[in-house]
Amino acid sequence: MPQYTGLEHHPAFHRSRTLPQFTGLADCQARSPEAIDTHVNASLMALNLAKVALQEGQATESLSFSFASFKRRALNEHLLDLFIEQFELEPTLIKSHVNYQKLLDYGTMAA
Repeated sequence: MPQYTGLEHHPAFHRSRTLPQFTGLADCQARSPEAIDTHVNASLMALNLAKVALQEGQATESLSFSFASFKRRALNEHLLDLFIEQFELEPTLIKSHVNYQKLLDYGTMAA
């Protein structure tokens, strides 16, 4: 029977346990140590780039970060840009609308 260490309920443990599903780390099928290192570094770089992009859009207060919400917001932004392009709409008019941010945040977790 495994010994209970208490780490299972530590926030850093959960962060590192759920990180692979959002950064592609769980999809790695590499066998060589060099390939695994490369994949881990790429996954962590994706996480860090997401954090930097999030920090650019927020003030200096504490940063609440969800990689799932970041991915959802990026998808929403891509879809809105695609709709604007396909329907030949004026992007400046739409992106300056008061409800545009609500559409970007659709489906994201509240901070």
